[in-house]
Amino acid sequence: MANAEGPWPAAVQPQLPIGEVLRARRLELRMSQAQAAGRADVEQANYARYEQDALCPQMGTLLRLAYALRLPASQILERAEDLQRHRGRQLDARKVLGDLLRGGE
Repeated sequence: MANAEGPWPAAVQPQLPIGEVLRARRLELRMSQAQAAGRADVEQANYARYEQDALCPQMGTLLRLAYALRLPASQILERAEDLQRHRGRQLDARKVLGDLLRGGE
């Protein structure tokens, strides 16, 4: 199982609703949090925190979450960016991905 991971990077935390995307997709698939967590090999409590945007998944975890939810990781970021755009604030998903890859997990 994955270790507990740190909070969202300050530049990302208030802006990119990845947790909302995870939750919406999980519900589309009619999965419980426990099922999604099991498929992604993460603790159920951590999975719940990802959906609440209280924890930022590291890149490897994001890829496992994407696999569990049958959605490419790039689409998770794109959907989160689309949600944000609809809220009136734009955010570049490539910048967020770059931040995550540079160790801002």
